[in-house]
Amino acid sequence: MGFDKPIDKITFDDVKNLVDSGQIEAETLEFKAEFPKADEGGKSDIAKDLTAFANAQGGDIIYGVKENRSGEGDKGKGYEICGVEKNQIDGFLQRLGHIAKDRCSPPLKSYEISPPIDIPGSPDRKLLVVRVWLSLAGPHSSERTLPVYVRGINSNDPINISQLREIMDFQTTLADRAAAWRAARIEKLNRGWFPRGIGMSYIDYSAGERCGNWTPGKPLFVAHLMPLHGFRREPLINIPAVARDGVRFPVLFCNSQYDILPVRDGILYYFRYIRSPFFSREQITGSQDRQSDFPTLSYTMLFRNGSVEIASANILGMRNPQFLRTDLFGTGAPGPFSVCQNCLAKLDDLKVAPPLLVGFCLSGVKDFWLSIGNKPIAEAPIISPDYWMDGYNSDLPGFFNNFLDIVANAAGHPYFPRPPATS
Repeated sequence: MGFDKPIDKITFDDVKNLVDSGQIEAETLEFKAEFPKADEGGKSDIAKDLTAFANAQGGDIIYGVKENRSGEGDKGKGYEICGVEKNQIDGFLQRLGHIAKDRCSPPLKSYEISPPIDIPGSPDRKLLVVRVWLSLAGPHSSERTLPVYVRGINSNDPINISQLREIMDFQTTLADRAAAWRAARIEKLNRGWFPRGIGMSYIDYSAGERCGNWTPGKPLFVAHLMPLHGFRREPLINIPAVARDGVRFPVLFCNSQYDILPVRDGILYYFRYIRSPFFSREQITGSQDRQSDFPTLSYTMLFRNGSVEIASANILGMRNPQFLRTDLFGTGAPGPFSVCQNCLAKLDDLKVAPPLLVGFCLSGVKDFWLSIGNKPIAEAPIISPDYWMDGYNSDLPGFFNNFLDIVANAAGHPYFPRPPATS
């Protein structure tokens, strides 16, 4: 990147220092004296710039700096801060948003824009920085057709076969890392492990009972949302900043206060109770045994790599898998589908760029008779495939329905009943 700092922290002095140092355009930096025109050629230039950076290592495009367009040694060198007209910024940003969505293929989401940067002594002119991140949803074309461009040393060049193969191999490598991370997490949970801080034994003195960790063999639901950018080695989420800003991720089956705990690997949002206020055996199985003393632990964990783990253990309601789709028995306590939706919205708010892998797992239900089935579940855990999500508006309902069908198949039913259509 041109600047080694968050884009909203870039100042006039940062740009001036870059120009004064004789910085030349590079693979991750481009200067623009003005905004591209609003005609077809200008739109094509914007699309080419965005996709070329996204297909390479990403970079910063600084609008409002003149660069040398001639000469061998100094070509691309920024030499004067001229600014762009303040009253043109809104129109440019609208064009850029439409082009990234409608002209780039697939649509480009991995970019962010600085606030307009003041230029001392020029109140009607501003600097603007567009930061494009390496995109894992590419390669992207700029016209929904070939050629595909990639950022070179100081220009946008047509991509070659070797570069295309490198992009595809990189995506596969990150997807493999995410899948392996998810498999390791599921294996840990199925051994009865819970995050430090909520997996400890504790006592409910009013009930005179001791409850401890989730016990392997008891029902457990877990979902994973895994942004591929988080598997590039460096941390993706600034956990102290998330905690300081009071960002709250939702927790399964909890519509009241829950605890927040920063931990080594991220930040934990959790809720635990001894006597379930929601369940009785009669509600779930039709039995007259009304005992509802089922220790329950629910948590959502945001990891430094941007992944989110959503889990709830010892939920008796898992005998009725409708709970996977809906909130809990009309209590307003959010179920898995709505929690996953809300967590995706939180990741979007944190500027975590797609694509993501999404997966679900239902453990501890071996020999269960589900309300929709005609035989007990023979094998558990039931683990979904890794679903690929290109953007935050992708088909999460379709992924859920597919997983529910897998659960129904395990119980001897060909598919999971769909809710009736509403008019």
